[in-house]
Amino acid sequence: PRYTLVVTLGGRVVAHETARAPGQVEFGPISSLAARTRAPLRVRLTDTHGRVAEDEIVISFNTSFHRALKWILAVPVLALAAAIAFAPASPDGEATLLGL
Repeated sequence: PRYTLVVTLGGRVVAHETARAPGQVEFGPISSLAARTRAPLRVRLTDTHGRVAEDEIVISFNTSFHRALKWILAVPVLALAAAIAFAPASPDGEATLLGL
């Protein structure tokens, strides 16, 4: 028996494998779309007799993660800078942070 497996992402073939026996098929790295978007991931299996099994799922590449990442990094830095800037001075003239 011979099985042909084709994986498409957004209408573009990203993997094409032929297997000689049923079971699991492993691929190397699969390239993704160049832009952040939503796209259908379609897996199509064709056997020796021409029977086709197909499955599809719509996946979304995180389109706003870069914005969230900026805030995840900026908020702690800004909070620490504000804490240092508004820390009360100790009697010997050095700033104390959070009363330590």
